[in-house]
Amino acid sequence: MVHATEASSLAAAALESLLCAVVVTDEAGVVRLANGRARELFGPAVAEGRPLADDLSARLQVRRALAGVTMDGEQEVLWQGTRLAVWAGPLREACGRVAGAVCQARDAGASADLMAGAAHEIRNPLAAIRGHVQLMQARGASEHARHLAIILREIDRVDRILRDLLLLARPLQFNPEPLDVAGLVRDVLQLERPAMTSQGVALEEELAPEEPALGDPGLIHTLVLNLVVNGLEAMPEGGHLRVSLFRPDPERLVLEVADTGVGVPEGLLPRLFEPYFTTKAGGTGLGLALCRQIVQLHGGDIAVESSPGEGTHVTVTLRTPLPPGDSGM
Repeated sequence: MVHATEASSLAAAALESLLCAVVVTDEAGVVRLANGRARELFGPAVAEGRPLADDLSARLQVRRALAGVTMDGEQEVLWQGTRLAVWAGPLREACGRVAGAVCQARDAGASADLMAGAAHEIRNPLAAIRGHVQLMQARGASEHARHLAIILREIDRVDRILRDLLLLARPLQFNPEPLDVAGLVRDVLQLERPAMTSQGVALEEELAPEEPALGDPGLIHTLVLNLVVNGLEAMPEGGHLRVSLFRPDPERLVLEVADTGVGVPEGLLPRLFEPYFTTKAGGTGLGLALCRQIVQLHGGDIAVESSPGEGTHVTVTLRTPLPPGDSGM
């Protein structure tokens, strides 16, 4: 039979041996327990008997936990250059009253590096396969033309997934510069015209001749491409795609992508931006999660309206001011 003191010692030893950090606070946010891994990661910020440091408390979601909210899953945060996967929930007494918060954190960098390395390794043979297929097309392998086109399309799809994985694996690098967003949107639409034609999708463009802005061209290209591809994938049997870009004021740029596809049930809309959540067969759930990160880096917002059988309307508002010296006229 295990006595209470022995059980307490076993629990303490088990807690110390965990590879993840565990921090427990009381209802006032004062640290009551921090295991060895927590002390390694956070140092004096988790000193027992002292209030948890404000910046760490925010990253560990302590306030939400003390409000009785249990996180559905982990959330990635950055702490002093280290990427952490964080979870938190309320610590309740037998009567149900919230008596504190329990938080755990683990290093998310190792898995991210592994994912990024695997994605790089897969992209190399994909590039070789693509080159050989294009060579066969150039040599006039007409009897296999349709099959070669399908192979190229699927190679591009896998490459796009891997590119999204690489971008999500590590913190995005934001490098704003003067650019023409309207021209960039046109480039993406031109890239996807073969898919539109093969699917019977009619395109409606509402773009100014030019739309100068300050932004990251690579990230905005990825944003537009993901939204357009999402719209096309929602209309495998054809439909209507509308893409518009306008500036309501000198500081903001609005991009709208609307399709007449299958739509999304209202109850699933709040989950669309969760990594790995998808409503599409064979989808990865990476595209919209990446879009939200890109939009947030540009100080903006992204919203989705959708109805099953009627289609989806995505509105992106980017805080992309006009370049210095550009009146926007």
